[in-house]
Amino acid sequence: MNIKNFLEKGFLISPDAIKILKDEENNNIQHINKKILKENLVVLNKDIFNILNNGRDIISINWREFERSKTLVEKGKNNKIYHTFLDLLNYEEKKEKLNKILEEVQKPEQIKNISIEKPLITPSVVVLKSYNKEPKKREVGHFVKHFKVRYDKIKKILLIHQSVQDIISIGKTKLKQEKEQTSIIGLVENKVITKNGNVILTIEDPTGQIKVLISKNKGDLFETSKDIVLDEVICIKGVMGKDILFAQKITFPGIPLNRELKKSPDEIYAFQVSLCKLPNH
Repeated sequence: MNIKNFLEKGFLISPDAIKILKDEENNNIQHINKKILKENLVVLNKDIFNILNNGRDIISINWREFERSKTLVEKGKNNKIYHTFLDLLNYEEKKEKLNKILEEVQKPEQIKNISIEKPLITPSVVVLKSYNKEPKKREVGHFVKHFKVRYDKIKKILLIHQSVQDIISIGKTKLKQEKEQTSIIGLVENKVITKNGNVILTIEDPTGQIKVLISKNKGDLFETSKDIVLDEVICIKGVMGKDILFAQKITFPGIPLNRELKKSPDEIYAFQVSLCKLPNH
């Protein structure tokens, strides 16, 4: 009876809505019928009935475009437009759910007293040294000092390597002639890949900055450059160009292979946290 009523009024019923019409009571159908008559609808499907059945009014949308988007879904094509329409139609319901969630989140959390049981086994670990410091506000000067101290310490490590020789400050590279061998130690301030596939580093030390080009034709050297990260302190040996250094060799800080390792008679472990990259803006 319900289906015949809608057909007589010029509405088309989609197959997925037939079961809903059969199951609905007459009073509820009359209520839905009044809402539908206000809209310029042609095809009635399950989604429309479910929205109206929840007692919500339909917002004003382009129903012809809505029906076209439904046709695309049935043909197995684009379903994004149809789901966008459904989101608009269900806006009020979703807004109510979101408000309930926000109310729950904003409620003050009740902290219960938690009793911590003593461990059954006492750990056999003794902390020899911990570098905990009192938290305090950090200024720009603190970070400048941190990177300066870090640069100086890593520079000393690099200078131990036999391959690291004749190091000059970046500020003095301007005095070098083109095609002259030059070695520098600096911090990686920037790293970019050119449209030709080469790597260009911006290296800096307390005396200045210089661009370093690593050619994609350098084989192993180019592969090594892929692992270089910002704020890393490295040694670069190469040939001077005009305001640029063409890299021939890169040395990373570490224990030289020809240096005998110092060992401790005790079993000792060290836990370290790597330096986090901080934004520069």
